[in-house]
Amino acid sequence: FEKAHFPVGYDLGNSGTAPSQNLIDAYEMSNGGNFDWNNPTHAANPYSNRDPRFAQSILVNNTTFQGRKVEAYIGGRDGKGVPHASKTGYYLLKYVDSSLDLVQNKTSIHTWVLFRFAEMYLNYAEATSNYYGDIETSLPDANLRPRVAMNRIRNRVPMPTISTSTNFSDFQERIKRERRIELAFEDHRL
Repeated sequence: FEKAHFPVGYDLGNSGTAPSQNLIDAYEMSNGGNFDWNNPTHAANPYSNRDPRFAQSILVNNTTFQGRKVEAYIGGRDGKGVPHASKTGYYLLKYVDSSLDLVQNKTSIHTWVLFRFAEMYLNYAEATSNYYGDIETSLPDANLRPRVAMNRIRNRVPMPTISTSTNFSDFQERIKRERRIELAFEDHRL
């Protein structure tokens, strides 16, 4: 797995999965707001103050990896122009054991979870909000409300909770985004 996904500029790295720009842009800011390239503060430093899952899943230019900075820029050791370099400028970090020395043919044990607890929360939040048509008042037990299930996932990261004032259609979009981020690279998207 590591040989297939280490950035191409590292010994025996083959780049593998290259995260897309629209996935990168889907990660929220650490305050729960949307990332926006039109916001000068966001555009000036697009990879800082993001959802913590971003740094746990994606390698970006200038990130330290195996004792050196990733050079994902054009002309860099891991950037366009190098055969097999990422076409998007991003590399996969989720599931990659960055401590391995591929030259020594080291390997690591990977556990591929097929159904995570977070997915159960997401499925529950989506099903109950669709069934009842709202996210807050339909269920008498406050602990069973769809918003609470979503916030259990977000609190673990930690990310700001979803407010009680979130309307139904916005909540549906939040579920899609949360699913996209939380389950990224886990074979839940085509």
